[in-house]
Order: sequence, then C-alpha cells, then structure tokens
Amino acid sequence: MPRSQLAVLLSLVAAGGAAIHAQLPPVSGPVPAVIFDAPAKTFRAVNGMLGFASLGPALADSFESGSAAPVGSHGIAFRQGHYFAVTGLGSAAGSNAIDLMNAGEAAAQAPEGIAWSNDGSKAFVFSRSGNWVRGISGLPGNPQLGPLADLGAITGGGLTAVAVNSNGAAAIAIAGSGDQGGAVWLLRAGANQDPALLFNSPQPALLRFSAAGDKLFVWDRVSTTVSRVELDGSNASSSPAWNFEGLPSLVAIYTNVSKDGRETLWTADSTGESSTLRSFDVSSGTPVLTMELAFKPGMIEALGRDGLLLATRSADGQPIWSLSLSPEPKIYFIPASPVGEVGGSR
Repeated sequence: MPRSQLAVLLSLVAAGGAAIHAQLPPVSGPVPAVIFDAPAKTFRAVNGMLGFASLGPALADSFESGSAAPVGSHGIAFRQGHYFAVTGLGSAAGSNAIDLMNAGEAAAQAPEGIAWSNDGSKAFVFSRSGNWVRGISGLPGNPQLGPLADLGAITGGGLTAVAVNSNGAAAIAIAGSGDQGGAVWLLRAGANQDPALLFNSPQPALLRFSAAGDKLFVWDRVSTTVSRVELDGSNASSSPAWNFEGLPSLVAIYTNVSKDGRETLWTADSTGESSTLRSFDVSSGTPVLTMELAFKPGMIEALGRDGLLLATRSADGQPIWSLSLSPEPKIYFIPASPVGEVGGSR
C-alpha cells in the first residue's frame, strides 16, 4: 500500500452517519474514573477515592472488548464485527452506544489493542498479529471511523506498538521489525502526507508521546533502553535526546506532569516473580522513584485526576491494581463485586 494512502488515516474520514445503538440509565453519585472490566464485558465506574474505591455497576451494554478514554467519559468497544463509540459513561443522562460501521459494511476485524490520545479525542485500534491500524476521530461528539490500513509495506516488518498525539493535529507512531531491524515512523496530520522515518532501532516495542506532544518515548527490547526523541512543528530529531539504559523487561511506559510542573516518565517491568514501577525526570533522565510491586503490572494509564491504572482484571475474583499520586505515591487494589443487571435500554 502506498505511503500516501496510509497517511490518509490521519484525516480519519469515514463516510456515512453514526447511529445511536442504545442508551443506558445513569448511575447515582460522582464517577471519578471509568474502566472497561473484561470479566464483566462492560464499562464500570471506579467509585470513591483510591484506598477506599470499588467497582460500580455496569454503565453500558455488554461488549466483547473495549477501552475507556483517559478522560473517562467515553470509550471504544467492539461487538460482533462492529465498533462502537460509547459516550456519556457515568453521566446523568445515561450512556449511548454509537455504531461506527457504515450500512452494508462487512464485519470488522477484532482489535488487539486501542491507543488513545491524551485528550481522548482520537484513538487507533490495532492488531499486532494482523499488522494493521484503524483510526477513530471526533470523539466523543462526532465519532468517525477511518479505513483499515495494512502496515507491512511501510514498517518492513510486524507492528509492535502504536501511540497517538493529540497536541493540535493528530499523529501516530508505528514500530516494526523487519529483515534490516526495526524502525520508528511518525505519521503527521493531513491527507496525502508520507510518514517520516524518525530513526532505526533494533526492536522497538513500546511507544508513548509526552503529555504536551512534543516528545516521543521509545523502549527497545534489544538495547533495553528508553529513548526520548524531541519533536517540533515540522521536523523530528534523527537521534534520541537521551537514553536510559538497563530496563530489560518493560511492559508499559507512560508520561504525565506532576502538580509542581515536573514532566515524569513512568516505566513498569516484570521478570519472573519480580515487578517494579519506576519514574524519571523527563528533563534530565534522573531516576525519581522505584517501587517493588507484589503483582504483575500490565499497563500504566491515567485513572481519574490523581491516579494511575497498573493492572486490570482478566477473571472474576481478581482485583484491579492502581497507584495513587496524591498526597504521595501509594499502591492500592480495587475490589470488584459481580456486576449487577444494568436495566433496560431506552
């Protein structure tokens, strides 16, 4: 597939209108955060402050898979070959499930992951085994599903990671590993723009944009290094600004800005029975925090305004693990009771 055709993804244009599939009744009380609970196959509220929090009732219909936006008021879900934008999660009016597929469109392939922009306005569903991505824009008010794109012709190998930049125009980074090794590409907003090769890397496996969107962090599985790449309005540096070495088994990276204005890079690793959460000052690469974990982390994502989600449930009886950032970093688990009946749709 030509690069210009792939770059059209960034315009994220989908023909036809989206139809409201269902509306679910509201829940009572404030909803600090929302997650997709895989065992319950639905979106659920995280009620209460971390340390005293629990999972609330279902906020939407049942889906095969899904992911809540960082802002927590909407999400993306998949069911029976259809993608849905689920809006109004936890709102007084109740949630809506908006079918994003066009009338007569063939059933879509199920995604293996969903990458969100920090503001929740854009997302890319993707499949590493299928080597494809598909963009969704206009969230939550006017969701549009873009075309599926095969990435093999661009990356020269298999898709390993996706990240989305919401600072003004959308961007996506793709890492692939082929016969000549891996590479990191940047796709800038606007139709018919070719993706730009940022730099070659033996086996890039994790990507994350900074909160401001002016930096891209890349973890390489072979070099066991997290690199920081500076971005500007029209160009990107061809080599990393700094590297932090000796991180051999990372499962997730994340960036945020602390209340004192310090930009922080978080990493989570897991090797055998040992798991560790670390943070670094982005400006210098200096280590700030190291916490040994009693569980295996699977992600680092925003959870409300003052928390990070570190592990979700894969089966009933398991807790959710989180990190509270205020007043000081502390690990908490969130118990999950069986989800009750949602009630009739309207």
